[in-house]
Amino acid sequence: MNFMKEIEKKLLFPLMNCFDKHPKERLILEWQDGTKILTQLDTAGETQNEFNEDEEGFEEYFMCGMETVKIISIGTAPVWDFEVGSFFEINYHNFPDFVRDQDGNILLEKSVLLRQ
Repeated sequence: MNFMKEIEKKLLFPLMNCFDKHPKERLILEWQDGTKILTQLDTAGETQNEFNEDEEGFEEYFMCGMETVKIISIGTAPVWDFEVGSFFEINYHNFPDFVRDQDGNILLEKSVLLRQ
């Protein structure tokens, strides 16, 4: 990947910085459907979707690999398949609406990041 989309810079850089500032702290990712997951960052880097490079719809993008520490709640969206101890990917397609510390304080808010 030779470049990063602007939306990735707005969302994923602050998320990585959040984990840099709180390296030992687990953070809560929260989506508007009611899903809340206590998580910690495992890795970050480039990845791609399920298409081959020569297929229409192929996309490379930046992601943060997260470990599920605790499932606080699962909302109404049918796409979530979290299990404690399993890993999942956060990217600009599924970025949480809020990132909170363990006390519930908002560290990042998606709508605010997108306006910047």
